Amino acid sequence: MRRLIFSWLPPVIWMGVIFWFSHQSTLPTVAEPDVQYLISKAAHLTEYAILAVLLLRASYRSLGDRHSPSVAFYLAFGAAVVYAASDEFHQSFTPGRHPSIVDVVIDGGGAVAGLILTGVLVTRSRVGMLLIGALVGERLQETERSE
Repeated sequence: MRRLIFSWLPPVIWMGVIFWFSHQSTLPTVAEPDVQYLISKAAHLTEYAILAVLLLRASYRSLGDRHSPSVAFYLAFGAAVVYAASDEFHQSFTPGRHPSIVDVVIDGGGAVAGLILTGVLVTRSRVGMLLIGALVGERLQETERSE
């Protein structure tokens, strides 16, 4: 039970951070609108890449050996996109904010980017395997690669 709590606590806390930012009527801006747009969209990509990796960690640790790791990847992606959609819906109730389907798509892209990067790190490098092993709290075995 303790492992389950500590697995899911980081993504829940991160979701709270996202919720808090979404609940703000105004956020700091820069003078140049094009730069502001890029910063805003980069923030969406980054926050959902992080969320997806945290959800992957929690899903992987919760599922254990009962399912293939790809199930954890799909669960993490699905949960991140559902949360992105609910976050945009939440913004419709925040004065000065408005929901955007474009932001949900960008959030989903961030989730995919985070999961792909994680997958590449795990399967392509010993350092990546060590990092992901530390992330999921287990020692992963390096597999033989044929090149």
